[in-house]
Amino acid sequence: MCKAILCEVIARGPLRVPPVLIDVEECMNKEYYIKHEQDIENHRKKVEEERRKIIEKHEKFRVVSTDDEKARIDMRRFLQEKFGSEDVTFVILCDWEYHDGIEAIVHQHGLFNANTSSWHAPGSKIVVIATTNTIAVGERDRIDQELKDEKIAMEQGKWNTLNMKRSELIFQEGNGENPTGKWILHILELYDYNYWKHSDGECIIDLPSFNLAEEYAYAKFRFVDFKRYFKIRVEKDMKSWHW
Repeated sequence: MCKAILCEVIARGPLRVPPVLIDVEECMNKEYYIKHEQDIENHRKKVEEERRKIIEKHEKFRVVSTDDEKARIDMRRFLQEKFGSEDVTFVILCDWEYHDGIEAIVHQHGLFNANTSSWHAPGSKIVVIATTNTIAVGERDRIDQELKDEKIAMEQGKWNTLNMKRSELIFQEGNGENPTGKWILHILELYDYNYWKHSDGECIIDLPSFNLAEEYAYAKFRFVDFKRYFKIRVEKDMKSWHW
């Protein structure tokens, strides 16, 4: 029985793959070849793009001159060159918006950092990077004091200017030594903080005529919709009249 079956199989000849399967195999081989070629091309383009970015980054780093610009382009290279080839103990980066990732990079280079805020640019940071934590903290504290002194000097200068202008208005305009009248106030701070809009109305002080012999005078003020009265101490020397 087995011999008969074997003889029959031999007589039929070798097995043949159905044409349908042959077509499917050829199609799959073509698709694989096309995809393989596409993958090679995509990889080549990716490598070229990365190489182009490296060259472009290197060129930008070479062209810029300030520490802030170099650090923003390539922080690692900046730290390596700044603290590696120069006799530098600290560096200060100003108006740094993306400071969260600096600490990890700084520590990787064996350095220390301390941050502080700048009133010149709210929301940004001044970053001190130094060879020791003592230097970083010391420079940070020095910057804080300088910013504080600068702001105090600016505020003092502003008030000095306002006082001079007030004296000019009192003695050179209107009725001379008498500050009576309608005062229109331009309080920019109110609008800077979006508390009111300019379209909401004026802020005014209305000081009626008063008896110079009296110690006090009463005035009416309006800050947009807020209306009240207040008392002013009157002195003979109008350069020093107080609210």
